[in-house]
Amino acid sequence: MTNTDLSAAMTSFADDAPQPPIDLLERVETRHRRRRRAQAAVATCAAVAVVAAGAGLLRPAPETAQPAGPPATAMFHLPPVPATVPSIKQAWPDAVVADAIANTPAGRPPLVVGVLDPTHWLVVSQPDSGKMWSYAVADRKFRPLLTHTGGAVFQESLAVTGKAIVRAVAAGDHTEVWMSTRDGGNDHRVGTVNQKDSNSLWADDTNVYLSFNAVPGIFRMSLNDGRAEALDGFDHFRLDKSPWAFSDAGPLRNVVTGQEIAVARSTGAGPTAPARAQPSSAPSGEETVECTPAFCVAWDAAKFVQRPDGSERTPVPYPGVELIMPGHLLVSDEKLLVDPLTGVMGQAGPECRYEGYLAMSGGVIVNWRCKGSLSQIFLRTEN
Repeated sequence: MTNTDLSAAMTSFADDAPQPPIDLLERVETRHRRRRRAQAAVATCAAVAVVAAGAGLLRPAPETAQPAGPPATAMFHLPPVPATVPSIKQAWPDAVVADAIANTPAGRPPLVVGVLDPTHWLVVSQPDSGKMWSYAVADRKFRPLLTHTGGAVFQESLAVTGKAIVRAVAAGDHTEVWMSTRDGGNDHRVGTVNQKDSNSLWADDTNVYLSFNAVPGIFRMSLNDGRAEALDGFDHFRLDKSPWAFSDAGPLRNVVTGQEIAVARSTGAGPTAPARAQPSSAPSGEETVECTPAFCVAWDAAKFVQRPDGSERTPVPYPGVELIMPGHLLVSDEKLLVDPLTGVMGQAGPECRYEGYLAMSGGVIVNWRCKGSLSQIFLRTEN
């Protein structure tokens, strides 16, 4: 058999081989994120980026997302669900919605891994083909961006800054950091970290920050010279696509500024339960809370929202509530999105089912399964 014949035969075998489920990587990513959230819930606290979502507060992210402190104090707004709930697009007019993105130019199912701007998303193939495209949501067109090297790209391991696309890829027993300009040019390896299984990263135009499954702690790498080091004072912290690192029993701490936000919890149920400073480890019977710098959700016999210091504790009147991170949005019964800081609520549709979220630079993509197809809604936020 000639080389030409052999090549043709192998190509035929590949074409006839069984294909993975269309949403394989999407499901893997969703399970991975939910598993990490469950692990954090068994502990005591998780932290994410502060955002400003809601009518009149949604706005484009700045060129380079800057860390923010907690917002000014305001009472929570958790109104009853009206007879007719507006769509998410009506509730948040700046929301960008994409339904059933077509197969990539490689002929494979798409996977959104990042956001260049609200109307142009970064897409790779499932399974990863080594190519990345910019996808224009409005006209549903793909534009080749770069052919990435080093390994598969996932949502958890990519960040878009004001100037660059930064990603972490597995390379045996270590992790490589690659970056390009936002138009895909000058793609190159920045450096390596002698850890494997990166579970999250966040980057600005100067440094990339990474955390890993196997070891607690935050690693910082310079995007200029590739020098990597463990970040002092963050030995027991982890990241979740945000500059705000969290620990199982400690405060929120900003990886850039070092600013801390103490998290309080109580040992009793009810909105009047006394709050106290969080200890170094959670005593038996103490509540689990998930926090952003804006507020926390307390997971007790009933659910409450409260400020990180324990003040303004308010019962959540909706069933089946989850906290979307990063953000300060609540999902109720997989149908309803609610912003407890403004009272704004909306839904993807009465026949839609919430399927998780993707933490993105400058915002969050909320996934809904509507009549069998995936609807992705991007809400612009502030980090």
